[in-house]
Amino acid sequence: MIIDYISDLHIDTWNITIETFIEKVFKNKKSDYLIIAGDTSSFIENTKEFLKKLSPLYKSIFIVMGNHDLYQEIYKGKHYNTFLKKYELLKKELSFDNVVFLDGQLVTIEDKVISGLSMWYSEDYIQDKKLFEKYWYSFMLDSRETSSFQDSFNFYENQVLKLEKIADNKIDLFCSHVKPLINDEYFADKYKHSSVNTFFCFNGEKYIKNIRHWIFGHTHDQKDFKHKGVRFLCNPLGYPNENKRVTDIFISNGFLKQIEI
Repeated sequence: MIIDYISDLHIDTWNITIETFIEKVFKNKKSDYLIIAGDTSSFIENTKEFLKKLSPLYKSIFIVMGNHDLYQEIYKGKHYNTFLKKYELLKKELSFDNVVFLDGQLVTIEDKVISGLSMWYSEDYIQDKKLFEKYWYSFMLDSRETSSFQDSFNFYENQVLKLEKIADNKIDLFCSHVKPLINDEYFADKYKHSSVNTFFCFNGEKYIKNIRHWIFGHTHDQKDFKHKGVRFLCNPLGYPNENKRVTDIFISNGFLKQIEI
């Protein structure tokens, strides 16, 4: 079974129509199934319009939420001031037609088990919660998009509890926005040993033993490596002009990657 995968589309930052975006980015579609590993857009209506226009290309689209997906606070006149409230809103608004919002459920397609969660970063990398909180307010845009640091921690705990409930199941493909490994070797060379890495990972070593493949996003660095027998993959689009490969989508054959499970 072959699956297309991508993450970090940030469609609200691209000054092109959604139709053109889909035409360019998804030009190299090779599967009936798609994984989007978070950060589709910071605006719910943008994401809904994009998914509705993309969905005819696939039998199933599996999505998880990234941190940017949780930024919109006011929707249809109502306020959503915590990540958990925003997450539940997104789950309701983005579960339609053939779009599957992965929230820890096990989905069987062609005898393969797929699951996923947004997951969240933690202090695991720097091993210092007080410093983690200080850096969170200093460096993370997320700190401006919720009520408090405690809210961010609550969301992390919510996601970990859901992951623990399915950890004993055999899973062929798991998807999250945040990487479950804190090892420096799996960060880009320019970020190795940076304290800011703590906002791009959590220590999920104990949860990977029954998973064959794990797709993640958030880092904006392409990755394909094995760790303890599990294959980890990341295919982020990122922001316009962030790197040459992003610019080249307009003269290349699309931006998708594929995995066979």
